[in-house]
Amino acid sequence: MYASGIPFGILIDTKGPRWAILIGAFSLACGYFPLYSAYQKGAGSMSFPALCFFGFLTGMGSCCAFAGSIKVSATNWPHHRGTATAFPLSGFGLSAFVFTLIGSFAFPNDTGDYLLMLAIGTFVMVFVGSFFMRLMPPSSPYQAVPTEDETRPPRIRKNSHDLQSARHSRDGSRSSLSGEPSKLQYFSSPSPLLSPA
Repeated sequence: MYASGIPFGILIDTKGPRWAILIGAFSLACGYFPLYSAYQKGAGSMSFPALCFFGFLTGMGSCCAFAGSIKVSATNWPHHRGTATAFPLSGFGLSAFVFTLIGSFAFPNDTGDYLLMLAIGTFVMVFVGSFFMRLMPPSSPYQAVPTEDETRPPRIRKNSHDLQSARHSRDGSRSSLSGEPSKLQYFSSPSPLLSPA
């Protein structure tokens, strides 16, 4: 079930959520209805690998529908993504409880009719909901992120050697922290090698 989320997530990002939701609706119907039919016909009517495949289709269908609804919710409400995705997430988790509750009242002790309700109910719910799933355009037009030069006033770069210049002007040619001649002395006084003879 969850392994199918990777390829269908790529499909949702490239083609949009509606295709994945429609695939999910038909996968749910194609998965639950053969399970219902196998239950009605009894043991031996369907092989074990076939039962596993149809069970996989039910999981894949619910994963497709879930991924599509999460994509729509997260995209359409960018400033409230946590709240928007919480509704389909909780609905996905509580759907088993809701269907089981309905089945216990409508079809007590009848697993066959419960599987038929799942085949019809999940298909209809997801298929009808797919027509209302669409990505809304952003509310504000796209604007380029301003650069640092546009957001801040121009600054005059200060000399990074202010402290050293102050020391040089105070004591002449030597730094107050060391006995070495200051760097400014090398640049300010003419070199004896370059002086005219």
